[in-house]
Amino acid sequence: MNFGFKVVNQPGNEEIVEKILTHAAFNGNPVEVGLFWADVDIDFKKWSHAINYYGHASHEIAVSNFIEEEAGDIDRLVDIGAKQIILHLTIHNSPVPSGIMSRLEYINDFAKERNIVFLLENTYWGLDFYKKLFLAAASFQRIGFCCDLGHAKIYDHSTIYQWLDFAHNTSLYRPIHYHLHLNHGLEDEHLSFLEFEDREDWYVGRNSYKRLFASLDDNKAAKIFEVEPCVALENMEVFRADLRL
Repeated sequence: MNFGFKVVNQPGNEEIVEKILTHAAFNGNPVEVGLFWADVDIDFKKWSHAINYYGHASHEIAVSNFIEEEAGDIDRLVDIGAKQIILHLTIHNSPVPSGIMSRLEYINDFAKERNIVFLLENTYWGLDFYKKLFLAAASFQRIGFCCDLGHAKIYDHSTIYQWLDFAHNTSLYRPIHYHLHLNHGLEDEHLSFLEFEDREDWYVGRNSYKRLFASLDDNKAAKIFEVEPCVALENMEVFRADLRL
């Protein structure tokens, strides 16, 4: 069902990242990679033949400030084999600029030149905003959607079912990707199932997060658990064992 891991080349994480990559290579899990540190030596290319890599651009690069001259981070991700790269709309929670459509056209053209797709991740705005944004960007076929279900809970009042309906409908005409993580309240905690009591709440109703995550029906889309690397393998084991996946 294409569930996978997220790793970044953070100093001190080299050993656990290598374990995750080895596991993913032998079990067919996709891996999302963030190359946020320039001086950390992890050989991601060693597994390029066996792992379907996705990239996550630096948080200092966004649609609002993207320029080709500073796109070295993107090129490094492409070099390890990433064909789809997650990008935020703005730097942190800065306002959306008035010329955002021209910025989207610019990165769409850049992606076409590199033969990649940018996956625009939902962050600080609600569902209605993203519906309007993707409708306006309908002609930009190199821009897909990264549906972060943890962000959707804390930055919007829509239920998970409304977000999943939008994600499914979007997947019919553009690439899609999922970020899966858990929050007890309304903070971006990025909890695993080892740290979270899987119970009903206003966001999922009378359901469980495990069953909802397992029910994601677009098998082409990568479904990436965004949790701390030290618990990533055990989190996947618990998720799959409880649901007999």
